[in-house]
This record gives sequence, C-alpha cells and structure tokens, in this order.
Amino acid sequence: MQLNFPRGFPDEYSFMTTFRMIKNTVGKVWNVWQIVDEDGHKQAGLRLNGNQQALEYFLMGADGNLQTVTFPGLSVLFNTKWHKVMIGIEREQVTLYVDCQPVDQKPIKGKGPINTDGDTLIGRLDADPDASVV
Repeated sequence: MQLNFPRGFPDEYSFMTTFRMIKNTVGKVWNVWQIVDEDGHKQAGLRLNGNQQALEYFLMGADGNLQTVTFPGLSVLFNTKWHKVMIGIEREQVTLYVDCQPVDQKPIKGKGPINTDGDTLIGRLDADPDASVV
C-alpha cells in the first residue's frame, strides 16, 4: 500500500464509483471501498447499508476511533439499476453526489492518521471482508 500513498493518505480527496447491485445484494451491508491496516482494522471507506437504505463514509478520527458520516434516505440507490456515486472529502466536510446530482454535505471532525500499510478492498461484505459482493 505504501506504493499507492508514498507520502501518506491525503487530507482531501474524492472517490467515485459506478455500480449495479443484484437482487440479493440490495438489502445487505457492504463496503464499496475500504482501507484496512495489517490487522484488518478499518481506516477509511464507503459503505452501502441496505438495512437502513443509507450510504456511510467512515474514517479514522483524531481520537483513534472510527467516525462515521451517514447519508440516510437514499432508497434511490437500493435497486438493480446502474448508479454513480461520488464523495468529496475536504478538511471539515464530506459532500455526496448520486447520479451526478448533489445530495448533501455533512461536517466531519478532526481526522486521524490513516494507516496504509494494509490493504485496499473493493466490494466486500461488511460482516465478512473475505466475501466479495457480486
């Protein structure tokens, strides 16, 4: 992972993805993208929560605990159609766009250091990071 972030993880960045869920994925909680340290502890990522029909951005906080920013009420994402999601992370806020439309901005607290010595995982179940989502 050091090859991806030779100067460490950036304070500000954006992440964009295009996806289509199949029927048995729509109701699950899964991580679109996440960074984990060598021990598998989450450092940062983007999760789709089918139980709550929400999108959640999480990152390591300055206090050493994960902080989560939740964007609720996104039933538009939880179907079997194609969707494009983009988040923009700035120093003090997270901005969400769904299907090229701005949805919301939410504040974030102080960020802690992101340990990039582990892995970057794409499309994995939240409860079982070894299981890929179709």
